[in-house]
Amino acid sequence: MTRFVLASGNAGKLREIRRLLAPLGLEVVTPRDVGVGESPEETGTTFLENALIKARFHVERTGLPSIADDSGLCVDALRGEPGVRSARYAGASATDADNNAKLLDALHELADTDRGAEFVCVAACVFPEGRGDPRGRADPWNDPEGTARPRRFRLRSSFPGTDGESYLRRTRARRQRRRQSPRQGVSRFG
Repeated sequence: MTRFVLASGNAGKLREIRRLLAPLGLEVVTPRDVGVGESPEETGTTFLENALIKARFHVERTGLPSIADDSGLCVDALRGEPGVRSARYAGASATDADNNAKLLDALHELADTDRGAEFVCVAACVFPEGRGDPRGRADPWNDPEGTARPRRFRLRSSFPGTDGESYLRRTRARRQRRRQSPRQGVSRFG
């Protein structure tokens, strides 16, 4: 069984990646599982740069292929901010509540219709031989009912959509599609 290190300590992300890669005969381990306790500083100016920084860091320390991602919220009215700084928007040790408060303060004078945003996630897979395969995606989302309760950077309910479909309904539909065909998204790394 081929082992990959997931450059993340996020338990939910680990479960999801393990579930997706297990049918392909791939074992996914955490950095701690293979004796790596530190993480690289995310100094990139793009999501791709940060994903590659993390993946390369873990390949160098473990000798295993590494999967990493970087993601964040890009708000139109803020010219893409907080972007790659989403998790640290209100400071290095900011909580979700701190990040929310800072963002909502920056948007307080805007009408709901001017609060467009995208959640961006870029994943990269880097192999010890130096081969890499970055993948990216940006999906507009919305939650006009304000019912979504995402687990991370909880800002989605602040951004109404234009098509009348809530973020929550769209997310559930995407998850269902992924469950039906888990190999589609990861087979490209093979």
